[in-house]
Amino acid sequence: MVRRLKGLPPSRALLLAGGLMFGVFAIIAFILRRLNVDPGVTDVIAGSFAWVFLVVAAVILIYGWYTRERRAIARTGLEFLLAHEHVTRVLGSPARGAVVRTDLIEERGRSDEYSVECRLKGPLDSGRGTLRMRPDGNDWVPANASFTASDEIPRIL
Repeated sequence: MVRRLKGLPPSRALLLAGGLMFGVFAIIAFILRRLNVDPGVTDVIAGSFAWVFLVVAAVILIYGWYTRERRAIARTGLEFLLAHEHVTRVLGSPARGAVVRTDLIEERGRSDEYSVECRLKGPLDSGRGTLRMRPDGNDWVPANASFTASDEIPRIL
């Protein structure tokens, strides 16, 4: 569950967290009201939920800020695969994809390359793509890429 939440864009995670916390508070407030508990208790709980939401929002936004470069690299790699002529020919058009994993590659003390794994699906077939992304000025470009359809051997792009 946590791994799936990590993949959400920060804006969506923030909305989900806010909605979840509001729903939990609404249920607690409803129960307390039915039990004729002093309204001051509900006020304290509401204030506590507000502070907890501020902390959760800060964590989500800071995490999103730290991972924005990694998400941009993954998006660039996925776009490269989806635009490649071999991938389009094998999968058909329109093809869709999702990034499965993005890892920092550390070699000889340097860590300036990323490995990106994508799952691709089209009307004709499905497959997996693997890219090694490296910086080129301000952009990230594939140093090498491979694509494996469900019924063929891996092919270097």
